[in-house]
Amino acid sequence: MLVHKRRDYRDLFTSNETFINRPLASVYRVPFASTSDWAPYTFSESSERSGILTQISFLSLFAHPGSSSPTKRGIKVLEIFIGEPTPDPPANVDFSKVQDSSKGTIRGRLLDIRFEVAQPVLPIKRGLTRGK
Repeated sequence: MLVHKRRDYRDLFTSNETFINRPLASVYRVPFASTSDWAPYTFSESSERSGILTQISFLSLFAHPGSSSPTKRGIKVLEIFIGEPTPDPPANVDFSKVQDSSKGTIRGRLLDIRFEVAQPVLPIKRGLTRGK
């Protein structure tokens, strides 16, 4: 799509346009009226789907079987798109708190750990913003 429409590479991260087939339409819970195997689809502006990082292919490829993994996805974003190795975790992180599923969502537990060790957040935004 980028080459065919002569689009900017940053559209990979922001575009709400994609291609879906009948099984993907079912997963995304969107209509599939095409008679072709694959059809272009544009998610609404209010949808949480925009760019490659929100596509099911990316989300499932970098997850644990049967559950989401924001940590695995974050590592791959750093390695694939930003080109930086993932640093080792700080020595003072208590991973038992992250692994205790009775303590809320994975996201919440990771945020708690982040604030406990007061590590700075890496700037993910590098080069992905558009100039006006």
